[in-house]
Amino acid sequence: MTQPTIKLGSSGDAVSTWQKVVGVTVDGKFGPATESATKAYQVAHKLTADGVVGPLTWASTTLSTITSMSMFGWITSLPLWSKVAVIVAVLGGVTLGITDKIYTKDRK
Repeated sequence: MTQPTIKLGSSGDAVSTWQKVVGVTVDGKFGPATESATKAYQVAHKLTADGVVGPLTWASTTLSTITSMSMFGWITSLPLWSKVAVIVAVLGGVTLGITDKIYTKDRK
């Protein structure tokens, strides 16, 4: 499921989910504390620290979540293109085979 872009002033379930990720009090309201924690998270994950949780910030949480899950522990040894393929497959955006062809066009 694709998460919406959230920022200062947003509210709802997506904000609550994000607040759990960044470790602030979960109240479903994207206030100054959530914005500050978001910017710190973005800096730590080498993202643009704008305080807006868009597709790239959400995707970084997916990669972190997948790589930290014991059942997906094997993913840490994969090259980046394979990690992207797994994330895309998990999110249901594209089949793994199609993604594999996109990222491995020079491989036979």
